[in-house]
Amino acid sequence: VADSLGAISDGQFDYLKKAMGTIAPLDLRRRDDFLAAIRTHHTALQFIFAFVHGTDGIVIGPSGAVSASSVGLALLFKLDDINEALTPDAFRSLRIDLKLPPASQLFASHPIVILDACESGLASADRSSADPAGGFPYALLKAGSSAVVATDAPVWGQLARSMGDLLIDGVIKGTPVPRAVHEARLALRQSHHNPLGLVYVAYSLPDAKLVERGGA
Repeated sequence: VADSLGAISDGQFDYLKKAMGTIAPLDLRRRDDFLAAIRTHHTALQFIFAFVHGTDGIVIGPSGAVSASSVGLALLFKLDDINEALTPDAFRSLRIDLKLPPASQLFASHPIVILDACESGLASADRSSADPAGGFPYALLKAGSSAVVATDAPVWGQLARSMGDLLIDGVIKGTPVPRAVHEARLALRQSHHNPLGLVYVAYSLPDAKLVERGGA
């Protein structure tokens, strides 16, 4: 959850906490805390929900000139702070740092990941990156995630919050991820006459869902 989103962040985390009942989610407001939690719990994580800023790494100047930003494609835990930018390559780097066997994935428990942020589903514009055609969905699926939900366009805070609530409800009750995204889009359209839920896309097999695990 991005600290710089203020009251909307607090409300989104409170909603997630209530939806999860007796299971207490980790509230991670900084990039390094997020990465440390993955390092510690990468074999047991089942659900990762990121409510943060996002950028496609493209800057359009006042004259219309297009250039790449110094951050590149990233999730931003704090706006305009390069030290709080998380790039897709971070998951590959974690796997290397943990010295996992070649055939092992970072996420042994195959979590469902929701990236409720602007442009979180776009491919990287940085052709020098390790996975130049990838982006976050590719990086997370390669790391072992069972499903990733991401966006194909900018989303403003209240839209992200509304879709976040709907997606949390669907995933927590065990609805398959693609169906949860479809139902969230319909609910947003019917309740708010807003079709922009269409920018949320599921990268997933049709039956990927959250299931209760003994001892978890």
